[in-house]
Amino acid sequence: MYKWLRGAEPEFESLIDICEVANIKVVDLLLNRIDYSFNIKVNNIPKVNRKRKNYDRDLDEIERQLEDFHLNEYPPISVSEIQRRLKYFNIYRKYPQLSKKISYKYQEYRKTQAELKHMHRVEEVKTIIKEIHNNSKYPSERLVKSKMKDPIAFIDPIIRKTYKSMLRELGLK
Repeated sequence: MYKWLRGAEPEFESLIDICEVANIKVVDLLLNRIDYSFNIKVNNIPKVNRKRKNYDRDLDEIERQLEDFHLNEYPPISVSEIQRRLKYFNIYRKYPQLSKKISYKYQEYRKTQAELKHMHRVEEVKTIIKEIHNNSKYPSERLVKSKMKDPIAFIDPIIRKTYKSMLRELGLK
């Protein structure tokens, strides 16, 4: 009733309950053919046992699965991915310590992967420059970029610094 009085659409089950308590037909309520002089006694109102959505999952089982994800999943996955897989979205609230551990492990993994990728790019630039120089050509930026797997990485200041230091090392600058 509260939500209905404030403009929200009533649920059909609520309408049925109201009609049952007021001893009127649903059709009469919907077509506004009601005599509003009825009296409802509070003692006659039946208690409605609505089924709540099934959120009563076994919390110990969820915690065990979270521990399993934390300890055994490689590469580590994010808490949001775990929530999606388990179809349980209260992990941060219900298990704050465990979710922090999982998040930290995931962030460290991502940081390590980014550093490795960066190191591979630096090594790639070094080998490309040496290869071009060994072929008796000048390793221009355009030529180096054309041989890179990801040429846009040349924007990175460390990659550019590596390029310039390799040119100095080879005596080309």
